[in-house]
Amino acid sequence: MDIILTNTAIQIRLPHDSMHHKTLMHYAAKSFKNMKHYSQLSVVYGASDESIKIKYMIQWAYKIYLQNPNRSSETTYKKLSEFLHLPIYIVCENKKQVSQTLSMTVEHLGDNVLSITSNQYNAQVVKYFKTVFKDAVSQSFYSKTFRLTIRTQNDLLALKQILSSQIIADTRVTFITQSLNFKKLNQDQIQKEENAFEEKLQKCYKILGISNESSREEIQNNYKKMLKKYHPDRVYAEGEEVVELYTKRFQAIQKAYAMIQEHKNIA
Repeated sequence: MDIILTNTAIQIRLPHDSMHHKTLMHYAAKSFKNMKHYSQLSVVYGASDESIKIKYMIQWAYKIYLQNPNRSSETTYKKLSEFLHLPIYIVCENKKQVSQTLSMTVEHLGDNVLSITSNQYNAQVVKYFKTVFKDAVSQSFYSKTFRLTIRTQNDLLALKQILSSQIIADTRVTFITQSLNFKKLNQDQIQKEENAFEEKLQKCYKILGISNESSREEIQNNYKKMLKKYHPDRVYAEGEEVVELYTKRFQAIQKAYAMIQEHKNIA
């Protein structure tokens, strides 16, 4: 097993037929609501209320990683713990013999559209792109060139992962990029997602009765006060309806704190 930290994701790379891979995939499938599967890649997008599960998975993977004397990176757990908000890429390293070599040129045509041209037609590689991006891939019959539209932030992350790959569908691929600027790709969608996150974060502040400028001590103190105030046990004698209202409020407080805790890196 190898663990590589990039600007966009935590990569856990391991052989597809290993017991560790099977264990990791089983745990991830059971634990996380938002998980995407591609050909040799699975992506975990941990929600704010799944941070403990993320930490547990990374701790387990890091212990296995330290046992590998041939690891290609020197990632420390302290560094990893600072980037647990990133998606986690579980990369299945297939050791099958590479059937051929392919060169692919990626050109940014403008907005969110890319043109990808191969030096020869390869049905398996094209199928791989269509599996990952689905109807965002447009291609004429048996053409060496196809267009790819980046529609979401997940598409952008998947593209970055593909461009950093060396083998796709048992084919060694070399990517040549022309005028490709990741910052300009899908900028509108990224801005919408950032705005939605900020709006959700502000609601969390409101739930805890604090602001973005509140100190860690103020956040933690308000959190404890709110938990005590809305604990369902306090209204146990007032009837089922009141208990249910307090329970929902209690859970909302916990989720709000978890999101703020992750955003502000509060232990």
